[in-house]
Amino acid sequence: MLREIKESKLRIRKNKKDSSIDTLNITMELEKTLNINQTLELEREKMKRERKRFALKIVLALVVVLSIISSIGYIIWLNKTYKVNEYANHAMISSYGVDIQKLEDSALLFTNNSNKGDIGIIIIPAERVEQKSYARFSKSLARKNHQVFVPKLTLNSAMFSKSKIEEIFKRHEDITKWIVIGHSDSGNTALKIAANEKKVIGAVFLGSYVIGDDLKLINKPSLLIWGTNDGILDFSKFNEFKKNLPEKTFFHEIVGGNNSNFADIQLLNKDNNANISNEEQQNQVVEQVQKFIENINSQK
Repeated sequence: MLREIKESKLRIRKNKKDSSIDTLNITMELEKTLNINQTLELEREKMKRERKRFALKIVLALVVVLSIISSIGYIIWLNKTYKVNEYANHAMISSYGVDIQKLEDSALLFTNNSNKGDIGIIIIPAERVEQKSYARFSKSLARKNHQVFVPKLTLNSAMFSKSKIEEIFKRHEDITKWIVIGHSDSGNTALKIAANEKKVIGAVFLGSYVIGDDLKLINKPSLLIWGTNDGILDFSKFNEFKKNLPEKTFFHEIVGGNNSNFADIQLLNKDNNANISNEEQQNQVVEQVQKFIENINSQK
């Protein structure tokens, strides 16, 4: 009897021990399963991050490639200048008392052989318009005893040429009074030059306009000239803009004129045909610029 009791107790102890081992095994298996699941989850998260990074790299690469293509396309477009008419090439010959020089910085200089005068005029070409397109206009101004400069623009755009234009002032320190003329989209550059250069006594805008507050900031006389047939100028904004200009701003409207005729070139994109010739329009501009300069000098 005693033996049976002992054996029974031993079986109970053994069963308890086996139960404890089974529980431990189950716990270890569960922990192992959890660890595997956590590892898998971490791997999935890592793969998601890597996919996102890869997608981002692809997008950035596409943006860079598209930017490069756009930049190259823009540069090619800027180098396709407008064709000049027959008068531009003819006007590039020194004649009728006006000498034409090509300076070291590739700027063109037009001077009166008998009287250079003490005022320098810088004509900033419109985008994609060649220097020689302003030769006839420059000659006419030079005959009024002014030294006229037409800079060679970087990539045929005034936007990239501000420092190049400013170099003209440094190379010709003997000239103490300057007029800056901006045609079409070069008007903004003309404004910045006029605002920063103390020797500039006035600014002229041909078929161009700038924000009224900006004109007030330069605190210098300004002349705005436009043609009634201008197809590039936004007249609704232009007429509103004229209402808020400073007192030192002068205006001249050329009846029948357009934007292209300020130079000797083919019709600019979006411009309308003019009812008057290039010569007639440019003669009016020369007359108005001369009056503008005389008015400034009379106030000094």
